[in-house]
Amino acid sequence: MRHANAAHAYASAGIAVFPLMPRDKRPYGGTPGLHGATKDPALVLAWWEGRKALPPKPDATDRRPVFAGSMANIGIATGQISGFWVLDIDGPDGAAALAALEAQHGPLPVTAEQSTGKGRHILFAWPVAGEIGDRTVRNSASKIGPGIDVRGDGGYIVAAPSIHPSGRPYEWAPGRGPVDVGFAPAPAWLLELAAPPIVQSAPVQRVAIEGRATRYGEAALAGACRDVETAAAGTQSTTLWDKSVSIGALVAGGEIERSYAEAAMIQAGLNMVPAGKPWTRNVVESAVTRAMTWAENHPRRAPERRDPVASSRAQPKIVQTPAQQAQRALDGAAIWAAARPARCGPVIAWFRAIGLDPDGVPGALDRMRVHASVPDTTGVRRPHLLCPMRAHPDDPVDTLALFDIGLDGRAVARPTGFIGPQVRQRAAILTALDQPGPVVIGLDFADTWVLATLAAQRGAAIRAVAALTITNLCGGVLGDKYGRVDPTLPQADAARPPWLIPADLLGAGRVEVGLALRRDVKTHPLRVRAVTGGTVTRRLNGDAAATFFGSLAVQAWSRLTPTNGGSLELRLLMPPAGPSFHAHMTGEAA
Repeated sequence: MRHANAAHAYASAGIAVFPLMPRDKRPYGGTPGLHGATKDPALVLAWWEGRKALPPKPDATDRRPVFAGSMANIGIATGQISGFWVLDIDGPDGAAALAALEAQHGPLPVTAEQSTGKGRHILFAWPVAGEIGDRTVRNSASKIGPGIDVRGDGGYIVAAPSIHPSGRPYEWAPGRGPVDVGFAPAPAWLLELAAPPIVQSAPVQRVAIEGRATRYGEAALAGACRDVETAAAGTQSTTLWDKSVSIGALVAGGEIERSYAEAAMIQAGLNMVPAGKPWTRNVVESAVTRAMTWAENHPRRAPERRDPVASSRAQPKIVQTPAQQAQRALDGAAIWAAARPARCGPVIAWFRAIGLDPDGVPGALDRMRVHASVPDTTGVRRPHLLCPMRAHPDDPVDTLALFDIGLDGRAVARPTGFIGPQVRQRAAILTALDQPGPVVIGLDFADTWVLATLAAQRGAAIRAVAALTITNLCGGVLGDKYGRVDPTLPQADAARPPWLIPADLLGAGRVEVGLALRRDVKTHPLRVRAVTGGTVTRRLNGDAAATFFGSLAVQAWSRLTPTNGGSLELRLLMPPAGPSFHAHMTGEAA
């Protein structure tokens, strides 16, 4: 239990620790390692006693629990988190280099120190605010002298009584443990070596040269240089690569000369303000050259000029067949008036054929009708179940969703057509809305029916609405001026809201709204910004498409605020298995 007790003592003293593999310097594979270092004594003790598993990395493929155990070596996170930084003196070269420095500047103060497998660790207090300006002590190797490394922010050391891979134990020097003497401040000369001042030359201003790029290429190059020069610390390497790839694609497309673009991007990289050591020309040149070479196979040219007042909507124009157009143009009110009640043998048989209980949603079937002869989308007349679509329960019936009740052996749970001009922003209201209880708004008729049936079986009051179309569930998709959409963070079009709960039916207090989506939805072809710039076409399917539309739905519905001062609680529902709740409940294949 020596290791467990020592790790517990470190954590109790405010030192962040984490377990390493026995007789090794490496953290356990698949665990956060250094990033999971903690000062919680109870958690530390549980790790080393093997009573609590180490947390896996978020992207770890092996999710099996890992327990440290009593023989795990002890890693200590250095830097501000633990309040000290370390000189790592390695072997005879390190000892000789340190002796030379002490002969030149004076001896080091008495501070915490331990012996390692081949040398020693000397620990110094973390610099106080303002002691070295805006600099910090970072990890480095042999910068101070041969065999002398620095462990600062983002680093760690192995601490006593851990066992070195050679078999030698790490040991604190007599009377020099961190609990015995603490951490002495480092001399000023040593801090200057460990955190040298950043010497940044004055940025070279870029001068555009006429004839070396088209107007579009020149503007793109100027913007890329500006983005690189102003990139924040931690994003500079990625920004330099991405912008160099984008400009390289324009070079391949003939918009900019290669040498001209390359020189501008290299200079922009050298103008970046580093957070640590300055950017060297070799590093910047290598990154820019590799990025532009990679982009040679992805040429890009200036986009075609567009009408500035043209629509920026990414939603495509819906193309209907002549038969669909004829179906939409039918008189919905007249067809509804000529229909008869839906509670009849063929409709009940259709419900059971698609795995739905016709009485599962009390009163819903009585809101529908059946017509013996309505043209389908191919123009053939056949019996259909008619489901009224309204914006408000009191609206007259003039818009209908059609369901083929399958008298010829077919049984399809999705609408096979629509009648009336007002399909968009209307929905099939299956239950009364002027009652208390949560609301379920499903994209799919069968899904909505299943969820409402489950609620009814539990004796819960629920209001059920089938949106029947993506537009009715989440409205339109808003793109940029080129019609491009971000598939990871789409933006709902405020000018095209979905069907929303009428404000006078919301009721008092908090209203729960569940937005139910299938897993087998797919998007229309989306125009997406390419890595090299410009536009590519993508189509999302399955979970990716459901997440896309779910994001839009939540955005659009969150704009609805109860007029009585209550609150709207939105929840995105996804089937636990299969393409839909209906398929999950009936056991259908995905």
